[in-house]
Amino acid sequence: MRWLFAHAPLRAEQIEQLSIGVYRTIIASVYGGVAVAVAQGSLMSLAFWVLGLPSPLLWGVVTAMLSLVPLVGSAMLWLPAALVLIFSGHWIKGLLLIAWGAGVVGLADNVVRPLVIHEQVQIRTIYLFFALLGGVQAFGLLGLIAGPVLLAVTQTLIKLLWEESKLAATQA
Repeated sequence: MRWLFAHAPLRAEQIEQLSIGVYRTIIASVYGGVAVAVAQGSLMSLAFWVLGLPSPLLWGVVTAMLSLVPLVGSAMLWLPAALVLIFSGHWIKGLLLIAWGAGVVGLADNVVRPLVIHEQVQIRTIYLFFALLGGVQAFGLLGLIAGPVLLAVTQTLIKLLWEESKLAATQA
């Protein structure tokens, strides 16, 4: 990173703005991951409790940890649990767990993470949503941080270029 900043055609204050943007975005991405883990774990605990399944708190914690795995995350818990319920004759509970897992728990990531990151870095939520999807597609788990960071860097560079062009226009 130091090499990049040393060779970038930017002034010191511009490099500082860029560094601050990257730092804030990384911190916000970590907060977003924690918020998603808490949300998904809580929602799955609630489902296990409502359905009368054993150890809802334990499975909520396991769900929270699994939610950190991109793409499959919490489904690694609720889908097998639902299949066990269905094949053991509790098909209503199994179908309810599938509906809750896919419809509520699975979507929590797409809602909570962009909202938390948006609060920290002031990037439009829809842009963050696509940065997260693209980041995961391109970089896997690292993309949960790399996607928003690349978006923040791009946004900061565009802002800096815009300010430079306005400054040059007023001086001309």
